[in-house]
Amino acid sequence: VEVPVPMGIEATEEAFVPLAAIRNSSRSLSESNGDNFVSRFQEDFELVQCLGKGGFGVVFEVKNKLDDCHYAIKRVVLPNKQESKDRVMREVKTLAHCEHPHIVRYFHAWTETPPPGWQEGQDKIWIE
Repeated sequence: VEVPVPMGIEATEEAFVPLAAIRNSSRSLSESNGDNFVSRFQEDFELVQCLGKGGFGVVFEVKNKLDDCHYAIKRVVLPNKQESKDRVMREVKTLAHCEHPHIVRYFHAWTETPPPGWQEGQDKIWIE
């Protein structure tokens, strides 16, 4: 069965993730407060599978809990340097303006700042 999967990215303090074309972009930020941390990734999406991982991040196939559509979300882990964040933001803005039949459509980006160790714990569950 072939499943069309639009592209996307989610983010954390160390990671930045865009979600598959922004026409009316909006950005949100989840900050970590220990046990109070709420991940937008977990709140808005149901994990279907890990599609792949590499030097530039991890890509997940997810199902949006609101619209039941399948998307690919790319999570990119970043060092805590402004230069790295600027580079990712340039990529996000470029993808938002791309429109081509052979390029995966980009929808949205956001950032999250999970507490230390949270992402690593989730990755053990999410990435097989």
